[in-house]
Amino acid sequence: MRENLPSVTLAMVMSLDGRTSIPHGRFPTSPEDQDHFSRLKREFPYVLIGRETWWAARSHMTEAPPRRLVFSHTPDHFTADALPGIVEFTDKDPLEALRMLRGRGISRVLLAGGSTLNAAFLRQRLITECIITIEPIILGQGKPLFNGDVPDTHLRFRSQRQLNSRGTTVLEYTMEYEHPTDQNR
Repeated sequence: MRENLPSVTLAMVMSLDGRTSIPHGRFPTSPEDQDHFSRLKREFPYVLIGRETWWAARSHMTEAPPRRLVFSHTPDHFTADALPGIVEFTDKDPLEALRMLRGRGISRVLLAGGSTLNAAFLRQRLITECIITIEPIILGQGKPLFNGDVPDTHLRFRSQRQLNSRGTTVLEYTMEYEHPTDQNR
């Protein structure tokens, strides 16, 4: 039986060569993509991020809404960073975290990286859709969209739109897992 878990929208920006971040926490993003992401995250009650993404962008993540759920193997190390109703830390795996959020009445969440957390959600077939911004830059180094082994997964194209004259493009896809009954939605 399939669980009624919150839907998970993966939203990331990446370079033309597939890099989502480069050393020192910099992201390959344009002002137009920053505006796009700012509007997008307001549509969700929660943004799910990993510890490294938190460290790289924490100065931009203390306003509410949405609430942030930060995944870490050591959430106790972040006690001083927790802000009730705004930022919380967890060591739950993705499925457990979605069950917890479902218990709070949450029906949809935004997954915003990083690559290790993205891969953990994909391995459990928990991502419902992907919204990927492609920035017209080649970085040559940095983190990929998914870190580590992930299953082959097909996606169905939904839409695309250009954000600026340089060619920054948003692509939207729906996940198509090989065995629909395996999807935990």
